Amino acid sequence: MDRKTELKVGDAVLVRCENLKTVSWPIARVQEPCTGRDGGVLVVKVKIRNGILTHPVRKLYPLEMCSRTKDSII
Repeated sequence: MDRKTELKVGDAVLVRCENLKTVSWPIARVQEPCTGRDGGVLVVKVKIRNGILTHPVRKLYPLEMCSRTKDSII
């Protein structure tokens, strides 16, 4: 599975934090992909509760949710 091709603007993701247990990882919403010189997306801007982070795609985990709750999460 290639996560970097699956992430789209508006997707909800878990943000991996090395110093936190998995159950404490923050939930974020993808705001903007940051395209590299080769056209690939390795990092994205994500909105968390208290701001916007630039985070590597490999440390983001997409969440599955039904369409009626997608907009009310973040």
